[in-house]
Amino acid sequence: MPGAIGDFVWYDSDHDGIEDVGEPGIPNVTMALYRDTDGSGTLTAGDTLVGTRTTDADGGYLFNNLPPATYFVDVTDANNVLVGLTHVVANQSQPDPTGAIVLGASEVYKDADFGYYQTPTSGYAIIGDTVWYDDNSDGIQQPGEPGIPNIQVCATPTGGGASICDTTDSNGHYLIEVPAGSYSVAPINPPASYLATTPVPHLLTVQIGEQYLDADFGYDDKNGPLLGTIGDLVFLDANKDGVCNSGDSALSGVSVDLIRDSNANSAWDAGEPIIATVTTVGGTACSAGNYLFSGVPGGRYLVHVSDTNAVLFDYTKSPTGRGRGGQQQPG
Repeated sequence: MPGAIGDFVWYDSDHDGIEDVGEPGIPNVTMALYRDTDGSGTLTAGDTLVGTRTTDADGGYLFNNLPPATYFVDVTDANNVLVGLTHVVANQSQPDPTGAIVLGASEVYKDADFGYYQTPTSGYAIIGDTVWYDDNSDGIQQPGEPGIPNIQVCATPTGGGASICDTTDSNGHYLIEVPAGSYSVAPINPPASYLATTPVPHLLTVQIGEQYLDADFGYDDKNGPLLGTIGDLVFLDANKDGVCNSGDSALSGVSVDLIRDSNANSAWDAGEPIIATVTTVGGTACSAGNYLFSGVPGGRYLVHVSDTNAVLFDYTKSPTGRGRGGQQQPG
């Protein structure tokens, strides 16, 4: 059986190289995998490019279907997501490119992780980090609720002074560098016809060097059905007919990505962002979906089965049928 290599790129706010609770993954970072063709044990121009991946909305990625060999993972960042960030090399955060990864038969290697952080200017702190569509109005960003791009968020000193602002990226993330002090933080151009589901403004005090990443803002379409849903099923296709029917079952633990098809050509082109990632849940009924993206604004989208958890490690995709997302076991 083949092997796999992955799996995580994250914002390491305390830059200790350890994946701490509350430190978010970094989406849409492009990665490349090379095979050590020349046997040198380091990445050289003579090594073979095996494939490329893009980190999902949680910062995860996986190269699968790999035969035993020596490999290197290289962070290529073709989308310029990491511009302005500093790479950590310590503990769980690997060098870029990695050292030689000797992959055995059927081995799943998931320690090719990379941490990054923004270094505040001396005497400054950082405030962030998300504005999102809160479809169920609970004030908590669920995995299937996308961020809102192009929202300007400003931190205004509570004692008076000029506001300092940043604009959210394709995943609704922002980072504002500010002098230490107390601030009122708020989006200044929230989406029209939406209501906030979290307190606005967000009041906080930051110390020198602090990275405060909890200034988050949710918005729901309380004034009308402006948000939609996309789903719904990844299943074990026992009879390999491409249709979920009697004898088939839903597969759990499979990561699925939602991609904004910016040019509406039904293909995943360079630079088109992954805006949300969900993980399937199991079940036995074909009528019930096992994944759902909610809070999706009108537009064109693509759905990609990324499987960063390697659940489909020894499965193959079923023929196209009415039941989308079917996977069959080999044999």
